[in-house]
Amino acid sequence: MALIAEQAHDESICRLAVSGALAAVDAVCTGEMMNAFCAVRPPGHHASDGGEYGLCFYNNVAVAARYAQKKHKLARILIVDWDYHHGDGTEWAFYDDPTVLFFSTHALDAFPRTGSADKTGKGKGDGFNINVPLPRGTDDKRILNAFTEHLVPAANKFRPDLVLISAGFDSRKDDLLGDFAVTDAGFAELTKVVMSIAATHSRSRVVSILEGGYNAEGLALAVESHVKTLLGT
Repeated sequence: MALIAEQAHDESICRLAVSGALAAVDAVCTGEMMNAFCAVRPPGHHASDGGEYGLCFYNNVAVAARYAQKKHKLARILIVDWDYHHGDGTEWAFYDDPTVLFFSTHALDAFPRTGSADKTGKGKGDGFNINVPLPRGTDDKRILNAFTEHLVPAANKFRPDLVLISAGFDSRKDDLLGDFAVTDAGFAELTKVVMSIAATHSRSRVVSILEGGYNAEGLALAVESHVKTLLGT
């Protein structure tokens, strides 16, 4: 983990990760691509105004969301975070913002020990922050139920113009830092749910950005399943 942090601290690498996410937003919003997956490091969803945190330096998905609004004039952005760890930095970025709907499934007792269900946003953003903490051993059925019961109705009401995914695969079974049991097939199903939302509301525009994943073989297999689903293969 120390090696990862040391490599990630190179400012040029951090900027390249953000640039990759923005290039994907450009490609999808201009119609060059229907959707995109960004295999970038370091991850970003813990980063806020406090500097480096949780191996995150820049919040790639948060920057991408605001970039899509400013550059491509999109009104409403949905961010779906299925990382094992709560995206506290992303929550912080949009907690009072009704133009970004943030949905997160995660383990409440894991780092950074945030993301309780009663954290729903504040001011005009109240109701636009949805946390669904899940118990140890969460499997495909449980996490899919969270998506169908909480994400789908909220997204249908919100009607996003673009869907971004904080694609953390440390929620996969056998991860070194997580204790969920989501399978590669489960990630394919989660991807289908998100793609269905995008097909209904955002002209199928999805940009997925890699977050956690600490079992190298498991990470590769989960990403493969996710990308194949995005490609419709």
